[in-house]
Amino acid sequence: MNKTLIAAAASVVLFGCAQSGNTLSQAGENFLHYSCDAKMAFDADYSQQDKATVRVDGQDYALTQVPAGSGIRYILANEQGEGMDVDLHAKGDGARLQVGDTFFRNCVTEDFPQQQ
Repeated sequence: MNKTLIAAAASVVLFGCAQSGNTLSQAGENFLHYSCDAKMAFDADYSQQDKATVRVDGQDYALTQVPAGSGIRYILANEQGEGMDVDLHAKGDGARLQVGDTFFRNCVTEDFPQQQ
C-alpha cells in the first residue's frame, strides 16, 4: 500500500469532522488514538494534506510529511534547527513515534478504517 493510499484512507475517515480553531475539544475529533508497548500512547491527526499533528501528554506537535520508503512519515519542521526531534512513521494501522529521547514502539490504532 503506498503512502498516497494510506493518506487518502485516513483523510476519508476524518473528512466529516469539522476543523475550526485550535481548541482541544474540536481538534480531538480528528485524532486517531495509538496504543504502544510499555503502556505508552499518543494521538495523531492526518486530516490536513501533507501534515500531521501528534499529541503526546497534552502537547501538540505540527509535523510535515517527508518521503518514506514504505507507509507515511512526518517530522517536526523546525527551521531554526533547535528543539526536540519528533518523527512519526505509520503504515496501515501501525505506527512508531520518536519524541526527543522517548520512543513509542509497536503502536496500533483501532480507529484505522478496515478494507472490505
